[in-house]
Amino acid sequence: MSPRPDTRESLLLAAEGLFCDRGFAGVSTREIAAEAGANLAAIKYHFGSKHGLYLAVVEQAMDRRSTGASWESIAVAPRGRTRSAAMLVTFVRTLLEALLTPGDLNACSRLMLQEAMHPTDALPGVVDNFIRPHQARLQAVLAASAPDADAKQVTLAARALLGQVLYYAIFRPFLEHEEGPDVFLRRRVLEVADHTAAGTLRSLGCGPRLVASALRQASAAPDPAPDPRPEPEP
Repeated sequence: MSPRPDTRESLLLAAEGLFCDRGFAGVSTREIAAEAGANLAAIKYHFGSKHGLYLAVVEQAMDRRSTGASWESIAVAPRGRTRSAAMLVTFVRTLLEALLTPGDLNACSRLMLQEAMHPTDALPGVVDNFIRPHQARLQAVLAASAPDADAKQVTLAARALLGQVLYYAIFRPFLEHEEGPDVFLRRRVLEVADHTAAGTLRSLGCGPRLVASALRQASAAPDPAPDPRPEPEP
């Protein structure tokens, strides 16, 4: 018999489902407490407010093992353009695989979509606490892969890459209807990931030899670890 979740976990689980379906403004604390089988005062005790609960739900969704491991893989960019570019390829592969696993649309994607369509007063906290630091990690890897690119180019490339990834996550049902259920078999997901990563690198001025080397290195070592040693460039 599995252990019964504690009150805090029950509130997070209930709030995630409700916020994903109806957004921050469309859910009351009373509904969340009822769904969790908890006392209304428990929300204030554990999270301070509905706003605090919402941010905790977003943090949980973004750091969940399925997608959180992808972001942790780029916590520290390695030295060397090829290693950094290979890290980017692996990051896109693992993130897309996590987002495109069978089942409902990833909770993080659903929460971000709700917040984008119906911005709330929680938006600044979401941006400051989650979106900005995650994007900063991605930009650091891109900057290490393309040191000649300026900061504006790197920022635009990071946003474009994330936009492409979210496209596949959000429009997955349409693509499956258009091409069939096999559209997101692992082999196809890796093809999409490599195409996306390679296009991002080329947009920052990375040459074909570096891109090809990064793809080969990512395939040979699916989880390239940060390495402080310098490397010869291709």
